[in-house]
Amino acid sequence: MSEAVSVMWGDHTWEELAQLAEASSLVVLPCGATEQHGPAMTVDTDSRIAEKITIAAAEKVWAEHGVRALVLPTLHYGVSAHHTAYAGTITIDPQIYVSVVCEVLTGVVDHGFRKIAVVSGHGGNIPALEVACRHVADEYRHLPVRISLDRMSQVPPWFQEILEELPDEGGVRGHADLIETSLMLADRPEKVRRDRIRKPKLKVDREPDWEWLTHELTDNGVIGDPTEADAELGQRIWDGAIEDFCKRLQRLWTLDLA
Repeated sequence: MSEAVSVMWGDHTWEELAQLAEASSLVVLPCGATEQHGPAMTVDTDSRIAEKITIAAAEKVWAEHGVRALVLPTLHYGVSAHHTAYAGTITIDPQIYVSVVCEVLTGVVDHGFRKIAVVSGHGGNIPALEVACRHVADEYRHLPVRISLDRMSQVPPWFQEILEELPDEGGVRGHADLIETSLMLADRPEKVRRDRIRKPKLKVDREPDWEWLTHELTDNGVIGDPTEADAELGQRIWDGAIEDFCKRLQRLWTLDLA
């Protein structure tokens, strides 16, 4: 990427953004959360995951493939009611969250951008994001608008291989676990409270098939076992996730708007 052009939406003036819209630039919306991540992890973990992947991928595809991708400011609050038994969690009502995301996407389209990628670092946002993306696409059905949402419904082969290598975490994983702790050890180890990493007392041996609250599954907010987390594993996951998002941006870039 040229040093003269930043991928960050907030680094530009209105005139520059108008020019980037005229140049058919992509727009990326990273969606995070502010929620507990156990005793060892900070409450901004999910926001950091979404932000790092989107920024790194946008910079890479612009530099290597000429794909103009702009990253909006991260949406730091999400749908996190299931974590509210733990201090520090801030949640948004799903209906309000849908409205907020719709307003953001509508503003992007109204200023001339036609291709948008949405990515979430928090799985709890996905149902509301599906509704918001569908609503905006329907509202602008008279325009060639394309909104791409990663629904986290498919595990890519490279990640499946990693999962198969990992030790059992008590039959259930997914929050402040080995994977997320490894990601943070690779990215910003100074923020991980290593002395507070411990295996939780899980109250289930598999994820329930009912709508659960986090404190119903664990004694300390962790779902999984972070005790064997390491930075090397985390870096492998970062590299794979960033490369996957690069491919997604390239597919969106080449998508026909006719």
